Amino acid sequence: MLACTVFPGAIVLLGFFIWLVRRPTMAPLLVGLIRVPPAELARRKYLYREGYVLLASIGSLALVLHLYDQRVSAASVASKTVDFYPDISQNLLVAIVFTLLSLVAVSNFGRLSAKFGRARVRLIALIFAVLALMPAGIAISKFSNPRPEV
Repeated sequence: MLACTVFPGAIVLLGFFIWLVRRPTMAPLLVGLIRVPPAELARRKYLYREGYVLLASIGSLALVLHLYDQRVSAASVASKTVDFYPDISQNLLVAIVFTLLSLVAVSNFGRLSAKFGRARVRLIALIFAVLALMPAGIAISKFSNPRPEV
């Protein structure tokens, strides 16, 4: 859970640091220039939407891993054997990656269908959705009923 929260935070801090370093060198170059509105506002909204989806995925992954750790820590301490509980992090990560790929295929349907054809893009989106649901179902079953395994 620490890696899932620290790594994105480190990337954000690194980007902020680079912006702070470049700002004093870029600001004098931009003095006196006319501010022009962006040519394509939809692209900027698309980037914000993808960023929100990525942040929501990271947050949900951190929450589920935290709940899973609490579930495992509530197991019996007086057990005479060492119980190894199944790990759901890999299944969740695969499910999130294929969910994001499915969302990209659906949100860019027009552009992708012009390049590859409507039937192929629909098939790709369907395959990504199925590949997202399978590990999500496995993770949910392991989370709802964790069994020790060796």
